[in-house]
Amino acid sequence: MVETEAVPGELFRQAVRLETEQPARQTEVRLWYESQRLAGWRTAWIEAAQPGAGRDCLGRTLDVAVFDATAGFDPEAFARVCAAVRGGGVFVLVTPPLRRWLQLGDAMLARVDAWGVRPGRRGFLERLVRLLEERGVFRHCPGAEALPEPARVAEPDLHAIRAAWLTPDQKAALDQLHRVGAADDPYPLLLAPRGRGKSTVLGLHAARLRREGREPVVTAPSRGHASTLLATAEAVGQRLNFMAPDRLLEAGMAPEAVLVVDEAASIPLALLHALIRRRRALLAGTVEGYEGTGRGLLQRLLTGLGRPVRRITLTRPVRWKSGDPLETFLSDLLLFDRAYAVDLSRAPCPPADDLECFEISRDSLCNDESLLRETFGLLRDAHYRTRPFDLRILLDAGNVRLFAARREGRLLGVAQVLEEGPLPRDVVDAVHRGERRARGHLVPQSLAYHLNTPEAARLRCWRISRIAVRADCRRRGVGTALLSQVRECARTVGIDWLGVSFGVDPERLGFWYRNRYVPVRLGERPETASGALPLLMLHPLTPAGHRLTARLHARFVRDLPVQWQWMRHPPEPALRRRLLPVPRRAAPGMQPDDLASVAAFARTGNLHDHLPALLRWQSACSLRLPELEALVGRPGAATARGQGTSGGRAARIRALRRAVQEALEAGDGEPPRN
Repeated sequence: MVETEAVPGELFRQAVRLETEQPARQTEVRLWYESQRLAGWRTAWIEAAQPGAGRDCLGRTLDVAVFDATAGFDPEAFARVCAAVRGGGVFVLVTPPLRRWLQLGDAMLARVDAWGVRPGRRGFLERLVRLLEERGVFRHCPGAEALPEPARVAEPDLHAIRAAWLTPDQKAALDQLHRVGAADDPYPLLLAPRGRGKSTVLGLHAARLRREGREPVVTAPSRGHASTLLATAEAVGQRLNFMAPDRLLEAGMAPEAVLVVDEAASIPLALLHALIRRRRALLAGTVEGYEGTGRGLLQRLLTGLGRPVRRITLTRPVRWKSGDPLETFLSDLLLFDRAYAVDLSRAPCPPADDLECFEISRDSLCNDESLLRETFGLLRDAHYRTRPFDLRILLDAGNVRLFAARREGRLLGVAQVLEEGPLPRDVVDAVHRGERRARGHLVPQSLAYHLNTPEAARLRCWRISRIAVRADCRRRGVGTALLSQVRECARTVGIDWLGVSFGVDPERLGFWYRNRYVPVRLGERPETASGALPLLMLHPLTPAGHRLTARLHARFVRDLPVQWQWMRHPPEPALRRRLLPVPRRAAPGMQPDDLASVAAFARTGNLHDHLPALLRWQSACSLRLPELEALVGRPGAATARGQGTSGGRAARIRALRRAVQEALEAGDGEPPRN
């Protein structure tokens, strides 16, 4: 047993790797793990291929962690577990023999590959194996008998944490928070990588606010995210009030209360804005961590709030020693620290005419580390929420294509494109009936199911999943140049249309309008990450693509004014004007495709997409459907906005579906012939 008087922040973590394929070797590791658990160490065994692996490590500190990657490697689970192991603790990575790993099955590939798409190169595992071999961070262990034991450390006493246990970083951050917290402006924003003691600082500051009578209210994506914050405050004598973000918005806060938001970037953006607008608030976020929120928090969190921000940062780790090799390995593997290695020199951004636009081959991305870092850095920097698993998709998925814009060797923009469709007829039929989904085919699936257009799933689509432009080159034509390159390449291989789905706002909508994309579907439920309504847009390339796009857009223009009268989250007036620049009257009487839409709803269809047809059908057939009235009531009425429990709404929709089925079967749903 290694004895030491050190604290975790003075020790590196012990990283070891053990190769196993034999059941006997697995049993040996299990026995060793049980001995550590029975000895009183804080332990966790993580089966990396299991759904949600490592989530129970949230808010925990571990002395021993075993990460079993023999059945698959989940980069997000790996990051979660790494973050939980304290200095002097033991992290055991269990793998197949490295030379055989790439030939073995990997359960994670089911999350990577789109349905029916030929598997791509296993670039992520290739890179992981190379880093394991080159970096020497994980000491190779021949067997369980040679596994180390964790070092004994002096654990912090929370009741004394205000003095001896705080790093200079933490003390400086507390001082800054106290100064900023005394004024109404600006918003304090505390940022730190994992393991820097951010939540401890928040807890101490919130406890001080409560002692001063300012009644802080704590919120976070879950209570588990705020567990350290709450425990720290309680240890110094202050029990804080925690409320989940949605409940807090519903209940409201006293005017004098101060809102403390931990892991702010993991809360839907619209919900976060609604919580903090026009009130005193303190925000905190993790800039490199398993949530993957990263720099996007800085990019979009405070857009449109009209108040300045005071950034406060923590850099020195408290959970392990600075320069910890395991942290360095994790950052290299998942491109946490250097993912933004983009040349941000002060040279002016070149005009789009001078750009070189080209497709990046998968081999180039896998073999050129600097190109990978620069490419993924752009993709992460431009998006609100990029997760570690996105890197695995980028390197492994067989349907991913990448396009870039550069000048003088510098990448200025990147577009990530996913090949979708065509789907086989039997799959199309099942998707259309709502009986199955085709993973990785968002556009064909949405058109076939939501818009009752199964023939659209037989076309070939390229979906723009991400487009990222260097911050100082935005609004200079770089994004448009990238889309032009994608369009020309798609034409040469016979793609029927390009598609994009994104959380819509007037600015983004304007960009896609300028590039001649047309809207065909506005979703009913806001996106989790952005809080904005999802909009699907198409850019046709072939005659078949043009015919279907024209038909779908005409339906969009016809039905949208009806839909948003009953939407639970209707778009703001400014967005409405951009979606429908010319006011439209509701279509009189039944339309040619209405009966098919009603029948689709009767099977399994979405009420939001088929509601306009249902209303026209009910009127034309002189039907009275109390079930429909119970759901929608009057335009803009409370029932239309989904008041009450979600279970109650679902029951009413089921009742309506049965009523529509009965009317169709009885022949009551046939409109009168002229």
